[in-house]
Amino acid sequence: AAVSASPPGGPMPQGSARPQLGPRKIGPTRFMVQGVVLDDHGRPLPGARVSAWSGLTLDTPLNSPPTGAADAGAHCDARGVFELGPCSGVTLVVPALEGRVPAELQVLIGARDGGSPDHDDVSLVLSAARWLRGRVEDGLQRPLDGATIFARPSGMYIGPMHRKISTGVDTVDDRRGVLTVRSYPPSTSSAADGRFELGPLVRDQKYEVTALRFGHGTRRQSHAQGDPDLVFRLEKSPVRGLRLR
Repeated sequence: AAVSASPPGGPMPQGSARPQLGPRKIGPTRFMVQGVVLDDHGRPLPGARVSAWSGLTLDTPLNSPPTGAADAGAHCDARGVFELGPCSGVTLVVPALEGRVPAELQVLIGARDGGSPDHDDVSLVLSAARWLRGRVEDGLQRPLDGATIFARPSGMYIGPMHRKISTGVDTVDDRRGVLTVRSYPPSTSSAADGRFELGPLVRDQKYEVTALRFGHGTRRQSHAQGDPDLVFRLEKSPVRGLRLR
């Protein structure tokens, strides 16, 4: 969701004007992006790093940065303001700062004539982060290594009615040319002692955490800030098409 560039949690540094946010067209299909990075209380975050992946499509998974290097990057000034580019087409903009994590990402949709996005505000929020820890056991309570653990925000619908299930799109505003995408934390694996650490997660967000392993079951549990470490017990299960001895 867009956040005002005049932070309710505190004013911009004295003498600084409200930044003019949004795209600045520099060619038939290319544009620069100017925006602001704020904390959960609307205060600017100087020094935050902002990266952009450009020329994507709406069929690209947009919950997290692509594996390749970013096409453009910049650091925020004392007002939390950044400018980066050039960008073109569908552009994913991701902020980063140590100890913080984006709850949502902004995807800028190029105008239908191939020009710059038709919107006037790029406001990004970095929330306080936390890490989730736990362990995975087999049916005999022995450590189970190699299990995959991932988390999704609670209450988020993931199903076939999503035209772009992989994007996790929450809102689409064609008039402003902006997709707001719920951010996914990276997955992790359990170590030889069955333990794992997953994050960064948004500190105040509740998550549905899933653990699974080939040849074993799948388990899902909820976890919020302050809850105890998770313990997943995955019972051994036959693999269809294979004969277990």
